Amino acid sequence: MLVGVALSGCQPPAPAIDEERLARRVADMLAERFAEEGTCRPRGPNDSGDEQESDDSSVNSQSESQRQAVVNAMRAEADRLAQLAAQLGPAAPALPTVELAADRRATSSGDEAHRRTCIPLPAETPTLGPDGAIVTMVALLDPECPFSANLYPRILRAQRAYAQDVRLAVVLFPMAHHSNAPRASMALREIYTQQRSDGFFAYLSRLYATPRDLSVSALASYAEERNLDAGRFREAIEDGTHATFVATNLALATSTGARGTPALFVNGRLVVGAVSEEVLGGVLREELDRARRVRRTIAAARLASTLCHADASTTPANPARPMALPATPNGDTQ
Repeated sequence: MLVGVALSGCQPPAPAIDEERLARRVADMLAERFAEEGTCRPRGPNDSGDEQESDDSSVNSQSESQRQAVVNAMRAEADRLAQLAAQLGPAAPALPTVELAADRRATSSGDEAHRRTCIPLPAETPTLGPDGAIVTMVALLDPECPFSANLYPRILRAQRAYAQDVRLAVVLFPMAHHSNAPRASMALREIYTQQRSDGFFAYLSRLYATPRDLSVSALASYAEERNLDAGRFREAIEDGTHATFVATNLALATSTGARGTPALFVNGRLVVGAVSEEVLGGVLREELDRARRVRRTIAAARLASTLCHADASTTPANPARPMALPATPNGDTQ
C-alpha cells in the first residue's frame, strides 16, 4: 500500500488526489514487485531516457477503457488513503545534498565482467562480525524496498554461517520515489546512536517485518519495543537530526554505481537483487577461498584494501556455483 500524502504539523485537510497519477504509481509498484532482477530502482531526473520512454510507452499502450478501469478500481482506495493520511504525522525533513570528498567515495577497478568496488565505510557504520574478517559484505538497503526486506534475513544468516570470517556492514540507500525511506533511515540512525549496531540490526529486522507501515507513530512504537527514549527518538525524526548523516550514506551508496536495492558488495564483488541463500553461499565460498589465498602473501594491514581491487585472483565472470550455507557457524573454518 502506498500513501503519497505529505502533511504539515498542523495537519490541514488532505489535498485532492490525482487518481490517474496514483494508478500509474501502483502500476510502477507492481512492475517493481515482479522485476526479474529483484531490485528496487530509483526514478527521478537521473533516470536514463530509454527507461523513462519505456515506462511511458507502456502506459500509453493501454486502451482508454483499461486505464479508466484502473482509475475506477483505485478510487475507493484513494478515498480511504486520504482519510488515513492524517495519521501519518508530518513529512520527513528533506535530505540535504552532500558532496563527498574523493577519498570518501567508492572506487571501482577491473573490466565490466570482473569489476570490484572498494567502499570507504564511515566510522559509525552498523556492522556485524569481527573487524578483522577476511570477507566484508557491504549491503546497500532501502528501508521501504520489498526486495531489500527479502534479502535482509538471508544476509544475516550468511554472516552467522561464517561468523568468524565474514563481516556485514549496512549502508542505507533511501530512494527518492520511496517517500517514507528517508524518515525510516533517520529512525535507524537514531537507533544506532542509542543502541549501536545490535539495536540497529534488530530494529531493521522489525521494519522489514512490516515494510508497508513506516509512519512516525509506527516507527516510534517499534522504538518503544526496543526500550529507547521515545521522546528523543520522535524529536530526532521530526527535526531531521540525522538528515545530513543519511544524505551522506545516500551519496556513498550512489558513488558505488549501484542502480537500485538491494545491492551487495562481497569484498567488492557486486551481487544484485534478492538472491537466494544458495547463491550467497556460493559467492561467499569463492570469496573466502580467494581471501585465504591472498592472505598468504599480503600483510594483514593491506589485506582488506587488496581484496576489494580487481586483480589476477579475481573470481571469473561466470556466476558462482550455488552452495548451501554451513549448518553451524563457521562449520568449515580453516
